[in-house]
Amino acid sequence: MLDVLTEIRPKEGGSGDGKSMDDIVKDSVNDFISKLPPAYDLKQVREQVNKLGGPPKLQAGGKPAKGMDVPLNVFLL
Repeated sequence: MLDVLTEIRPKEGGSGDGKSMDDIVKDSVNDFISKLPPAYDLKQVREQVNKLGGPPKLQAGGKPAKGMDVPLNVFLL
């Protein structure tokens, strides 16, 4: 990410609108940060994943697999 910001940073002085190179980069970073999704609560996500079931034929301990026993659910966490 920092490489991209360095690449888009103006190489020459005088951007024409009175902003310094650092101000332009700060604006880009602030714009990027504002688009990030909110942080999630790991405990809440783990509880939701544990409620998810798997394919009907997938068994864990003689019962239908649920939660972290389902391989694809592991990737959701």
